[in-house]
Amino acid sequence: MLTPKRISLTLAATVFTSLVVVIIATTYGAGKTDNPAKGDKIRVLRRKDQRDLRPTAAEIARFRKQQAKEERVLEDTIPKHVPIKVKLRAEKEKAFKDIDNDNWQRDLELEVKNTGTKPIYYMVLLLDMPELKFGGSNMIVSLRFGDKKFMNFASGAKTEDMSLKPGETCILKIRDANALGLEDMKREMIWPVPKKIVLELQEISFGDGTGYRTSGGMPWPPPERKPGAAACLQGPGPSTSVGGSTHANGDLAAWKSSFS
Repeated sequence: MLTPKRISLTLAATVFTSLVVVIIATTYGAGKTDNPAKGDKIRVLRRKDQRDLRPTAAEIARFRKQQAKEERVLEDTIPKHVPIKVKLRAEKEKAFKDIDNDNWQRDLELEVKNTGTKPIYYMVLLLDMPELKFGGSNMIVSLRFGDKKFMNFASGAKTEDMSLKPGETCILKIRDANALGLEDMKREMIWPVPKKIVLELQEISFGDGTGYRTSGGMPWPPPERKPGAAACLQGPGPSTSVGGSTHANGDLAAWKSSFS
C-alpha cells in the first residue's frame, strides 16, 4: 500500500518525466516546411533554434527519393539508324511500369512505327530480362511481325503481302503462350520481380533481300569485304542463343519442356 509520501514522490516523478518529454519535443520538434518547387510539405527533425529554416537541397532530395515509387523500366537499345521508333502503348504504360503488377508481361504492348522509306515485311525484336536467369543465361522472349517466309532477308515480296508501310504503326506484344510460360517459370524458378526489360533488335527484312540484323543494327547484305579478308559472311540462321542469352524462339511452353 502506497503511503502519502510515496504517492507524492510518484507524482513528482511523473510530472518531471512529462516535463522532460515536453522539453525534448520542443527542442527537437519536427518542423514543417514548404517545398516551393512542388508545393509539398516536408516534416524535418531539427533543433528548436532551427525550426524556421527552409529545407536544404539535400533534405528535398531525400524527401523526393522516399516519395518516389520504383517503376519497371523498358530500356530501348535499338540503334538510332534503324528505321523504326518504339514506345510503350499509352493505355498499357502505367500497368507495365507498376512494379507490383504480377501480370506485367500481359500488359506489355509496344507501338512500333516504320520511320523509313521501305515497307517492312518481317521484324523480330527481343525482350532481354537480365534479372531472370535460366541455365545461367538471361531470359529472352521474341516479338515478331510479318510472314516468316521473309526471315533471313528472303526477297520476292509482293504488293499483296502483309507489310508495315512507311509511316504506319503496329502493336507488338508477348504471345499468350509465352506470357503463360513466363508465369509458370516464375513460380518454378522463384524468379524475382524484373525491374528492367531491355529491348533489342534481331532482324528487320524489307522483302527485297535487304534489311538490318543483330542488336547493333548491321545492314544486310554486309558491305563489300576488302581483298584478303576472311571468308564470306553467311546469312543469319535460326538460333537458340543470342549474345549468350537463352532465347525463347516461338512458344515458350514448348521451348521450356525441351529442357525438362
